[in-house]
Amino acid sequence: MDKAKRLAAALRKDDDTARAPPPSETEPASSSGVLKLRKSSLLGGVTWERCMELLELNGRRDYEACVATITKLLGNVLASPDEPKFRKIRTSNAAFAAKVYSCKGAPELLALAGFDDAPESGHLVLPAGADLAPLQHALDLLKAQAAGRAEAEEKKRKLLAEKEASARSARAQKQREAAAPAEYDAAVAAASQAAGEEEEMIAAIEAYVGRNPVAVAGRELDAFEVERQVAGPGGSVVLYVVGSAGTQYFEYTVLMVKGDGGWTVKSMEAGD
Repeated sequence: MDKAKRLAAALRKDDDTARAPPPSETEPASSSGVLKLRKSSLLGGVTWERCMELLELNGRRDYEACVATITKLLGNVLASPDEPKFRKIRTSNAAFAAKVYSCKGAPELLALAGFDDAPESGHLVLPAGADLAPLQHALDLLKAQAAGRAEAEEKKRKLLAEKEASARSARAQKQREAAAPAEYDAAVAAASQAAGEEEEMIAAIEAYVGRNPVAVAGRELDAFEVERQVAGPGGSVVLYVVGSAGTQYFEYTVLMVKGDGGWTVKSMEAGD
């Protein structure tokens, strides 16, 4: 019983809608363009909104070429509405077919703008005396959509650039982390090599002093320590060393060279 009541109510509602009075013929002239735009938006079951959604599906290059061509075509009509050649578009034109008619939403946009397809003549035709408001509406929609796409593309470009910069930074950090152990090992190896070199130098100095005690004025020194070393002439090395004897310290300048047999002392002088 409830179903029967709901069905009867729905039928009464449809009947009331069907009997709704037609729009007043005294509709203000200022709203006639809006009414025609609304009427054209229902043409063929495709609305302006749906048309713009279809255009949005095209790739960037196809979209830009399509919008540029349509903007020029519609702009020509609006600039010279009485010029017949601007009101006819040959659909067999290769450039038009490639740039416009093959793009999603383009045929629907031109139809909504008022162009009639005349297959027998191979043209899209804007009838003489046709309202130009839909053409301007189409241009306004295209301009707004193009601006929105450009803004979205710029945001996307910046986001990609930020992601790439972040990825580069992460890769560089990983490389530094991977290189750190190797740098540490190299530093340890260099330090060990330097320590080994100094030990060999001190051994050579002690051997030299043993053969030439006059070099240290006959002092009985406990040990030698290298304070610093600099490059000398002819590939030699000048060492500044300190010899200790108990609590006493004596400075010496030692000239050394390294040959196949190791380090050799060439001269040794007491410091001031």
